[in-house]
Amino acid sequence: MKVALDAMGAEKGIGTVIDASFAALKENPDIQIILIGKSEEIQKEIKKRSIKKIPFSIFPAPEVVSMDDSALAPLKEKRNSSISV
Repeated sequence: MKVALDAMGAEKGIGTVIDASFAALKENPDIQIILIGKSEEIQKEIKKRSIKKIPFSIFPAPEVVSMDDSALAPLKEKRNSSISV
């Protein structure tokens, strides 16, 4: 099973999504996790954890939808956001 996660959407930051992804993989090694978001920021957080082999994929989405954006922003203005792709 493939699971795609919006890495940019966590209130406590990307690190929370990465830590949760590793926890999920420990319990369910057969799933495939795809993190969607700003590649450089995701990789930076992964490096902080001294991980040599990344057990999930990163799908680049260079734009981020903020809490101040309208509900239609991902559809109209930010088509390359982690919510839209």
